[in-house]
Amino acid sequence: MASKANTNSVDRKNIGKTATVIANTAGHNVPLGSSVKIDSCPNANLYSGLWGTYRYNFYPCDLRIEPITKEELENRLKELSQESKICHDKLDFLNEIGSDEYNETEFKVYQVLRELDNKTMSKFDKTKVIAKIIDR
Repeated sequence: MASKANTNSVDRKNIGKTATVIANTAGHNVPLGSSVKIDSCPNANLYSGLWGTYRYNFYPCDLRIEPITKEELENRLKELSQESKICHDKLDFLNEIGSDEYNETEFKVYQVLRELDNKTMSKFDKTKVIAKIIDR
């Protein structure tokens, strides 16, 4: 069951959650019933969120916080897993070169060199992997 946001102050735990617009006391003019993604709390009395590509501010009483779904949790876990792998790769890089300071350009070059050393991949596969490294 969805819960109505606290009418007096924001709860930072709601950042990242989806909410339904149930009132327009903040003058945002977002249609009632629309879904917004809360992404920040600019002060103790406002949520800030995206509706489409536009950012609006909402009073807590304007929103009903929706429960997080299983799919949202699974997607977030995938994102965190990918972030964790990248952090581990960066730490491995720093350990291998014996440095305490991270440099993004050096890391990308290191990854490219590592892929070029991979004897089991075709040139075409290496090209695809290196292009992904460069695009990050």
